Amino acid sequence: MPQIENAIAHDLSLAPFLDDFRALVLGHMKRMPSHEWTRLRVLSVMGGTAGSGLTASPEEVLRKSFGSPDLRMSDVMNAFEDYAEVIGTINDAPAYYFSGLGYYAWGLSPESSPILDASITHPNSPPGW
Repeated sequence: MPQIENAIAHDLSLAPFLDDFRALVLGHMKRMPSHEWTRLRVLSVMGGTAGSGLTASPEEVLRKSFGSPDLRMSDVMNAFEDYAEVIGTINDAPAYYFSGLGYYAWGLSPESSPILDASITHPNSPPGW
């Protein structure tokens, strides 16, 4: 996927883990209760933000929201640890879903940067950000 490749162009060390991250996130999105999915997608259109909004499929949300921000997992965990749920592991490092926020993140280690992430509330930020 060119968009994903462009998203990590600044740090190709994450490239070998893209498919694993996408599979974990997509599987989790598809198993999410419909009321939770809808609540988070409503947040994606609040404030008049343009986008596919409520009709977006999990695949579309993942494709459009995927990123590789210059954050460390420790930064994310320090701010949102109370919401963190491990949804799997990639390369022996936990992949997280931040419950209620609709945010997913994974990094090679707690202090490595950048990380891989995705957000159900895209193009808006997750609640509390």
